[in-house]
Amino acid sequence: MELYFSICIWMYLQVLIDSCLGCPASFPRLFQRENDIIKLTLKTTVNTQGVISYQIMKDRTNLMSIDFYNGEVMQQESCQPADCTFSGNAANGDFSITLSNVQRASAGTYKLIMMQTNDEKACATLFVLGSPDQPSLSSNKDPSIGESVIVTCSSTSTTTPKNHGLSLSYTWTIYGQTNPAGTRYTYSASGHQLTISIVQKTDNTIVLKCSATEVVTNGYTSSESLGFPFNVLYGPDSVSFSPAATSYEKALNSVLDPVTCQADCNGCSFSWSREHTTIVNTGVLSLKTLSVDKAGQYTCTASRTGAARRDKTLSIAVIHGPSSVSLIPADILYTVGIGRAIGTVTCSAHCWPCSYTWTGPGSFSSSEPTISLQGITNLSVGRYTCTATNERSSVSSYAYFDVNVLYGPDSITFNTSLSTIRQKEGSLFLPVECQSDCIGCTFTWNKDGVPLTRTAILDLATLHKSEAGVYSCTTSREGARSMNKQLEIQVIYGPDHVAVLPANTLYVLNDGNTMDSVVCSSDCFPECSLMWVPSLLSNQGNLSLGVLHKESTGVYTCVASNPEWSEKYVNVTITVRVRYGPDSALLNVASPFTVTEAEYIQSLECTSDCWPGCRLKWMNAANVTLQNTGTLALGKGTRVKSGLYVCVSENNAEEYKKIAHASLMLIVEYAPDVFISQSITVWTENTPLDLLCKASGVPAVYNYTGFVQRVGAVVIPNSHAEHPGVKESISVNIPSLQLQDTGTYTCNVQNGITGVNKQLVQTASQRIDVRASPKFLVKECNFAGEPSGSIIIAIPFVSVPEYSSYSVLRHDGQPVSMNGKYTMHIKNDFVNAVFYGKQVTLVGNVLNMIITDLSEEEFGEYNIQITNDINTANFSINVMATSRPFPATELTIKSVNDTVTLEWKKGFNGGDEQTFVLQTSLNSEGVWMNRTTILESESKYVKNTGRYQVNLTNLAPGKYSARLVTLNSKGAADPITFKETFEVMELNTEATSRTNVVPVIGGSVAGIVTSLVLVIVILFVIRRKYTCVCSCKLAKREDLYKNTSNDQRMYTHGVAESGYNAAQTYEAISMTTNTQFYDALKNGDNGANNSDMLNEASAKPLPYYGNVKKGDTTL
Repeated sequence: MELYFSICIWMYLQVLIDSCLGCPASFPRLFQRENDIIKLTLKTTVNTQGVISYQIMKDRTNLMSIDFYNGEVMQQESCQPADCTFSGNAANGDFSITLSNVQRASAGTYKLIMMQTNDEKACATLFVLGSPDQPSLSSNKDPSIGESVIVTCSSTSTTTPKNHGLSLSYTWTIYGQTNPAGTRYTYSASGHQLTISIVQKTDNTIVLKCSATEVVTNGYTSSESLGFPFNVLYGPDSVSFSPAATSYEKALNSVLDPVTCQADCNGCSFSWSREHTTIVNTGVLSLKTLSVDKAGQYTCTASRTGAARRDKTLSIAVIHGPSSVSLIPADILYTVGIGRAIGTVTCSAHCWPCSYTWTGPGSFSSSEPTISLQGITNLSVGRYTCTATNERSSVSSYAYFDVNVLYGPDSITFNTSLSTIRQKEGSLFLPVECQSDCIGCTFTWNKDGVPLTRTAILDLATLHKSEAGVYSCTTSREGARSMNKQLEIQVIYGPDHVAVLPANTLYVLNDGNTMDSVVCSSDCFPECSLMWVPSLLSNQGNLSLGVLHKESTGVYTCVASNPEWSEKYVNVTITVRVRYGPDSALLNVASPFTVTEAEYIQSLECTSDCWPGCRLKWMNAANVTLQNTGTLALGKGTRVKSGLYVCVSENNAEEYKKIAHASLMLIVEYAPDVFISQSITVWTENTPLDLLCKASGVPAVYNYTGFVQRVGAVVIPNSHAEHPGVKESISVNIPSLQLQDTGTYTCNVQNGITGVNKQLVQTASQRIDVRASPKFLVKECNFAGEPSGSIIIAIPFVSVPEYSSYSVLRHDGQPVSMNGKYTMHIKNDFVNAVFYGKQVTLVGNVLNMIITDLSEEEFGEYNIQITNDINTANFSINVMATSRPFPATELTIKSVNDTVTLEWKKGFNGGDEQTFVLQTSLNSEGVWMNRTTILESESKYVKNTGRYQVNLTNLAPGKYSARLVTLNSKGAADPITFKETFEVMELNTEATSRTNVVPVIGGSVAGIVTSLVLVIVILFVIRRKYTCVCSCKLAKREDLYKNTSNDQRMYTHGVAESGYNAAQTYEAISMTTNTQFYDALKNGDNGANNSDMLNEASAKPLPYYGNVKKGDTTL
């Protein structure tokens, strides 16, 4: 019951979990077979404000992420696993994915999650169809004829997840037909139950099968169930046996094959009984081997609940005997005188069927079981036998009795002619029979006048010495005289055992004691011979050893033998033990004995020669007993086991005291223990630190192989470490701690002994984390961006302890804060630093600052300040513009007399000093003449208002138009034409310091030519969020302003670029020179009517602007 409830609870939890992970009811539920392709549609409206991230999740697993910035895709990962592909359009809010190979593991809930709010924006549940389990069949009962029965087909869905809510429909197969119709067959709504009405006897042959189909498009159908045999109960109608015989006659101990009781019946039970006692409750009678008691009548009964019972009888007869025959009376010997009679004797046997026959002396015979003998004569002497015979088996058996007639004695003799018999003890004595001419006589044997036996035969069997003596045989009969005869028997015996006096067989004495003589004796016929072995100190039966020594120890044997029986001898043994020793104690190893730590120390064996034995023990130098045996097992060698060990040996006899000693010095060599001590425990920047490494081992000769600083796997060449070598210690002495002293300092030392760690070189390490002010780890401090564009600045730094605050100040003193322009955050990341010339990777931080919609005021120097508990660190970066200059504004012309004054307000210079080129065109000819060039930095042209002012004089008479061209190293802005025109009536003198237009213009043109000779292609690779590629080139005369936007392009790249590297701000600055657009500068092509243009020796008009018509650009 507990198991049932546990299963129910588990199933409920699975459904609950699936429900919690599932989609709301309004979202789609998809059903698909394995190995198919399916598209999961996930759509939403993308948030276009700021940084937004979406994740496509399966259950609790992230399949892919997509990041947006202001509605644009910034980064899009690949869908995992491999069979998942992104098939939507994220920019349009379509996050659909396609599974190319649906598997059971694909089943689950797929959700689109907006990470910033953890909202579910879309959801779809995929159910993977599975084949239902093979159904099983069961019925509510075994029906009798005429009843109804319900058969149930059961299966389980394997579609996953389990909360699919699908049902199963069932199909039945009967006699090969699917769901056969008929009045006797009724199916439930789902088909899982079949009711068969009015059951018939022939229904017993039905084999039912069923299958289950999941009710869904493309639902699987299970394999067909195993056949379900239909069991109809009926009978019993008749009873029979198999074999069919109803009676048996079998021999005793023969095997009767099992007899099976059968009936025309289903559901019947059978039993066998004998004399109204049930033998077995089955239909099989198995008597196996027949015995006499198994003969008789056996009845088989067939019965079924609710029906009449049927009986049938089986007869069994057992052929046996005769196993034995008996006589009444049971006498087997009748002794009578002549003329007497023997009464009736009856013969009987245990037998079926049997007959009897008597036979006797002469022609005597009878076929009756009883006989009697009248008028006994000498001819009546003999044996009378009754034979019982089994007529079927021909087996017979018999019994008999004997008849004797009495007379005599007339003489007495022996069956041997010897009057004296002499034999060895233990030999076989041949029986001697006393014989006489007599019937009915008795015989008696006497020994030395004492009755021995009342038979005619003297049988002594195996002779014993006690049986020696004179024997007499007497024969007699009642009413007649007696007779006798004598026989002498001699027995050769001994020795059987030997005795010693004193009676001790063990003598235990001390070395130097005197031992008394020992006398040996034994019993023999004839007299024994005695001898001691060894016989050096013996005289016949006497043993004398005198003063005892160690060599006196031994076994001494007295041997007794019979002179007439060489094979017959015995001995007695005495043991002499002499207590001695120990004279010394011996060790199995020499002292001193050296081992290595962790090496198993061989057993130290201490031995001595003693009797009865040596008591051995091991002691240490403090006289503490370590082991009370001669074997000292110290196990693995450890340094604490070094020292002096003493083996003490003493005789263990209480009566004899003697002691010997042996000493052993044990040396355990071990690899050094390594210790690092430090002068301070708080490591702060600019404080001194001394690390001292010392070793302790045996032998005490230490080879220091290094005291090394590491950061991760990188070895730092710290110059403060002492040189390695054989010495007492090694140290690292740092006079002033810096961040680059951070790391793990490992001391390596060896003394030639391999340690328990299986290493020759032993180490100790100390981790040093220097607490220092924040350290900036930036390779470049210049960052380039384009006006109206965005820039991402990454500043890696390390702060130990953790930074407490940070701030950023703009070049104008304004603090940078989080707003629509600026986004700042610090994240933990791995950063690169250089320690003593080695690059290392540290766990640090990266300050990310994003500036969007760059304007002139965002360009300039930024001061970054980061503070921790140690100090505050400052770092400056420069955000530079990388664009052409902006056109000048507020252009005005004033003409007073013959002096023309032109003013303008400069535009943003694009991050590089700009040059202003002032051009004029005479009489609307469409040809522009360079009049003067002014550098942005020439302050003499700048008024107090910040506007630029130029005065032109010495102009040829005519009506003029004027325009201003602004350029820098990145290119030129579009020319801006002054709205007003001016007219010069006559030639006058320039009011400025430039007295001659030719040299002024020449010098200016030289500056312009210098600026424009090169077409500079500057590639800034900003490996953070954006890469700015700026390209500037000059158009030919005929298309100077045609489609200029196609010639000047800016490319912006983000973190999705494969070359993006967060560890660097700049990778390279590439410059390419191309002068093909400026060939005309060298040719001096002034045109046919350009007589007022400067020649090459002075200052030529720039062909770049030479043929620009008036009115192209108006301010």
